[in-house]
Amino acid sequence: MLTIIGLGNPGDRYEGTRHNVGFEVIEALAKQLGETHWHRQKHLLNSDEIAFQFRGEKIQLIKPGTYMNESGHVVEALMQKHGLDRERLWVIHDDTEFRFGEVRVKHGGTSGGHNGIKSIDNEIGPDYWRIRIGIGRPEHHDHDLAEYVLSKFSSDERRELGAIVDRVVSYLIKSMEEQLEPNTFNAKEKNN
Repeated sequence: MLTIIGLGNPGDRYEGTRHNVGFEVIEALAKQLGETHWHRQKHLLNSDEIAFQFRGEKIQLIKPGTYMNESGHVVEALMQKHGLDRERLWVIHDDTEFRFGEVRVKHGGTSGGHNGIKSIDNEIGPDYWRIRIGIGRPEHHDHDLAEYVLSKFSSDERRELGAIVDRVVSYLIKSMEEQLEPNTFNAKEKNN
């Protein structure tokens, strides 16, 4: 089973924020695959889930129902319920270490200060795939990073974001179709 988790914070207050780009990608992925009926799962801490078959493999898309900093609790619940395979876990999240629109993929490693990833690492360890979507950093160094990630994209960024999300979705679908690990995105496909 392939489990793809898009990280974000639930609730209208956080919709459209930089920290919720994982939600935006996974929602667009579900829509592109024709899977639009999210189901609230109490056993997954009120996370939204879509489960379906794709090319002979069960696919599970998850939007955690916890706040970002507690994402690991959802992953632990998944592990308890389904015996989650870490090698078949892909986590989509924002990353302030990369410029806006840059996308990187890695397996394992550190959290890089991302609290959602840190929470997951604390629950299951670091050995899973991360699809990291660059959201940049505040222009001014004295700007609070937590405030920045919880702010909405600028109008210019919002105009570009659709193409970035589409590119990531296409890449994920190709990886699913070819049953590849998501490790071939990186430099050649950065936003120029």
